[in-house]
Amino acid sequence: MKVKHTWNGVGALKLAAIGEAVGATGKMYDVAIYNVVGHLPPIDKIDLLAACTRVRNAYTNRKADPTEMKNSMEALREIMNGIAGFVDPIAAGDKAKIESAGLVATKGTKTDAVICVTPGSPKGKSVSSVLDLTVDVVAGAEFYVWFIFLATAFPIAVVEGRIVLPPLNAGVLIIPAGSHHEKLNGLAKGNQVFIGVMAGNAAGLSPMSAITDAYTT
Repeated sequence: MKVKHTWNGVGALKLAAIGEAVGATGKMYDVAIYNVVGHLPPIDKIDLLAACTRVRNAYTNRKADPTEMKNSMEALREIMNGIAGFVDPIAAGDKAKIESAGLVATKGTKTDAVICVTPGSPKGKSVSSVLDLTVDVVAGAEFYVWFIFLATAFPIAVVEGRIVLPPLNAGVLIIPAGSHHEKLNGLAKGNQVFIGVMAGNAAGLSPMSAITDAYTT
């Protein structure tokens, strides 16, 4: 079983309610297995609920600004995709654990996952200190681990499912449980960075993608 993406193909108010269920008292943000130091949910509770409120407000004002309703719904769906990618490997097919996060589990029996193929080359585009990261969806991937090398790329080892960095390295930012589309804020302007990504699921992490570069602006 995995998280069912109930937020796809629904209206604005239903979408907002789905997000609010995850942020409800006693759900994901209050369950210990989803709040381990160093591996926290991909978005803060206050930001999730703010995205839900944005959708509700946009729905109220939909006639005057239909573009904002579309944009707000797309943003919340992207957030929910990231949450699903975070919850799935932790729940590992356990229906009760999925539901404890305020989500719905798919029907069916648990099947053994296999390690994903190497992702395609990632793309990075920087606008106003925001680095927009994208990679093509990988079959079987439940989450993506992004690496933003700050000076030069270097080998990343995966040992028993754990990422191991060289003791002396030039610096790297890691997004540990992201989606195929992420945004990174706050990078200094005028620098060249190098980008790599691994696709992950319950079986482990794929090999690293090819490394591409981007310039922060």
